[in-house]
Order: sequence, then C-alpha cells, then structure tokens
Amino acid sequence: GVDAVIGYLHRCHEKLAETLAYVQYPTIASKTDYVAAMSSELAYVMAAEQIAKVEVPKRAQYLRVLVGELQRIASHCLWLGTWCLDMGGALGGGATVFLYCIRERETVLDLFEALVGARLLYGFHQVGGTRYDIPGGWADRCRATITTIDDRINEYEDMLEGNAFFLARTQGV
Repeated sequence: GVDAVIGYLHRCHEKLAETLAYVQYPTIASKTDYVAAMSSELAYVMAAEQIAKVEVPKRAQYLRVLVGELQRIASHCLWLGTWCLDMGGALGGGATVFLYCIRERETVLDLFEALVGARLLYGFHQVGGTRYDIPGGWADRCRATITTIDDRINEYEDMLEGNAFFLARTQGV
C-alpha cells in the first residue's frame, strides 16, 4: 500500500525548506524547474522579500529582469525546438528547427555560465538582491546574443511556413 501525500515536490523541497533559513533556500528552489532555474529562484526570493518587506536595490531589480528575460528566451527556444520536432517530424524539417533552437538556447546558457559559472542551476538570486554582478564585457555579449537570436527568427519562419508536414499538423486543428 501507498499513502500519497500531495504537496511534496520532486526531491522533497518542502521538507528541505522546513530546516533551512529563508536565505538558504534559493539554490534549492532552482531545482524545482531545471529548464528555467532562474525563474524558480526569482519566484521564491520575491515571495520571501514580500513577506519580510525587504527592499531590493534598483540595480539588482534590473539584473533580475535581464536574467529573467534571458531565461524566458531560453525556455521559448527549448519549447519551439521540441514542438517543431513533433509537428514537423524528424524527416520533415522539424529536426533542423530543433537544432537551430538548441543552438540559440546554448548561447543564452553561455551568458549564464559567464555570469555565475554554471549552465543549469545558478544560485544567482538571493533574498535582498543578486549574488553576482555582471562581469566585464558581459553586457556587450548579451546584446550580441539577443541580436543574433532576433535575426534568426526569420529563418525559423521560413523553414516552417513552407514545411508540408508542419502545416498539415498545425492548420485547421
């Protein structure tokens, strides 16, 4: 027999949190969503700050928005790539879009690695601000990455708008 206890997330995050101080939990929170760890950390620290009425410096707020948007772009790349693989089929061009999207996602993960030294679980956000500031040259790399990704969106559209497999699976559904 099994007694299911609803509420204990994968790896018992709630139980771990019971023994930690609020400031110790953000690196655990990042593990709740491996694909978007920056967002998970941010959600947690913002909740803790709201409860404690902690004011976050403007620079940290800006950095949070910046990495949050980068995380969103990386997540969209993963979604679009896997969705196109399903909709376009591996032999119908979907694999190409998938690989292109992963290529773009990797450039965002490169930025995260340069920022915090990791590509998956970041430990960037902390209650009251951020753990790291941007290193020299990072802002220019970030701008170049965003420009490249933005320029490549047209490539994706070109590959999909003429893809018979993709169109058959997405139109009139």
